[in-house]
Amino acid sequence: MSANFLPKTHIDALVTAALWWGDPDRGFRYHHGGPRHVTRENATRVGRMLWQANWDWTMGWVDPADYDDEDGDLRSELEGYVFEELPGEPNPLLVLRALACYVYQTATDEPDVWRTGEAATFVDYLQAQAVRRLPGIETMPWYVEQRDAFLRHPAAAGPAGRGQG
Repeated sequence: MSANFLPKTHIDALVTAALWWGDPDRGFRYHHGGPRHVTRENATRVGRMLWQANWDWTMGWVDPADYDDEDGDLRSELEGYVFEELPGEPNPLLVLRALACYVYQTATDEPDVWRTGEAATFVDYLQAQAVRRLPGIETMPWYVEQRDAFLRHPAAAGPAGRGQG
């Protein structure tokens, strides 16, 4: 496991995507012990929850003194967190990568503990929304019935190849 306290902008990016992809009237919906919504009114609370989860897991691995900076310690920055929306429409690929980073930096080595938290639930729902917005996803078959499906729908060129997943 890595041990990095993520920057505020990283958290703001995740909350911005949730606001963009939520219902215009009710906000971005996810479930954790019942339905939850991300709205402009509670975006700061949700962002603070996400950043707090990152802090909680990160600080179990490193000395908080290592995170002092000229503006004061990060603990006070976390406690003073106020959501600031990022400009522009969220790119689902960027959001998926940011979510992967968030999970890598935040999820504990105890998956059963991580899975029970609100941050994990938020991540699952936001990830599902990002996948639904991937370019070209609607052109893919819903059921895979043909043995040559990968030949009919080849992967885009990229860094991952056979055995590198």
